[in-house]
Order: sequence, then C-alpha cells, then structure tokens
Amino acid sequence: MTDLKQNTFLKNVLLLDLVASGVTTMMLLVAAGGLAEPLGLSTAFLRGTGIVLLPWVAFLAWIIWRQTVANFVVWLVIAGNAIWAIDSVAVLFTDWFAPSTLGIVSIIGQALVIGIFAELQYIALRRPRNAVAA
Repeated sequence: MTDLKQNTFLKNVLLLDLVASGVTTMMLLVAAGGLAEPLGLSTAFLRGTGIVLLPWVAFLAWIIWRQTVANFVVWLVIAGNAIWAIDSVAVLFTDWFAPSTLGIVSIIGQALVIGIFAELQYIALRRPRNAVAA
C-alpha cells in the first residue's frame, strides 16, 4: 500500500495527470469539430477519444481522493499511460489516419507527456522502497 499523504510526489504526479487528462477530455468532447481539420483527424475519432478518456479521468480522481492506494492500482496507471503513449505513436505508422503536420506534432507531444507521467509515477512509486533500503 502507498500512503498518498506521505508520498506527496506520487500524489502530485497523479494530480497533474488528472488535470491534464481532464482538460484534454473536455477539449476533445467540446471542441472536436474545431480541432479535426487543423489536426487532420476526424471529429468522430477526436470525440470518441474524449469519451474513452472519461473513465480514465474518473479512475484518477478516485485514486487522488484516497489516503492510501494499493501499489497494483498505481501500476495500472503506469501501464495505462505507457500503453496509451506507445499506441499513440504506433497509430502514426498505420494508414488509419492522415494527420496534418500539426496533428503529428500533437500526437507525438501528448505521447511524450504521457510517457513522462508514467516514468514519474514509476519513480514516485519506487522511491519509498529505495529510501528504506538505503
């Protein structure tokens, strides 16, 4: 179990993930039509991505509101972020979409940010164990 009151670094990284995911979700749900053309992605795809992110945002919010959380739950967040980042870049190598240059930059940028979240969450989860072992 991880005590989020003691592991403030982890809690802050999860909170930052929640805020970024929440803003992205709302942007995709509200502004998908306006983003589609500049990004070279369909409105349906962008809005669908926003819908898929809703449970993710709820899951992160549930974690943040808890005082303690099982380590496997944090591992689920890390894995979810890593898979999302990898899949985001992988979609660029398919012929499913023809994103514009701005779309490609946006996809790579969000994949990097999500990958950084995963890495920081991993570091934060592992930090207490390393501190105890040292």
